[in-house]
Amino acid sequence: MNDLAMKKEPPVKCIHLVLAAGVLELVMLGGLLLGGIQAQRSMTTLSDKVAALEEASTAEDHNLEMQAQFTMMASRLSAVQADLTQIKARLLQP
Repeated sequence: MNDLAMKKEPPVKCIHLVLAAGVLELVMLGGLLLGGIQAQRSMTTLSDKVAALEEASTAEDHNLEMQAQFTMMASRLSAVQADLTQIKARLLQP
């Protein structure tokens, strides 16, 4: 009977080891999954920041373009004022 007990015991220990290894593997896979989710969140945050920077850059480019147009219009206005001053001077001559 002692021999029979010895033969049954190793498979039970083997099953426990296999189950323990399976649980350990599940825990490791869960850790990898959580790490992957965190990495995905970080990438989403990073892509949001890049999009915000691109938007700010586009807005800055638009502001520079509007500033250039304003400068050009101010220059034209100065030229028109000079022309009007000359016309006024001619009209006031006898």
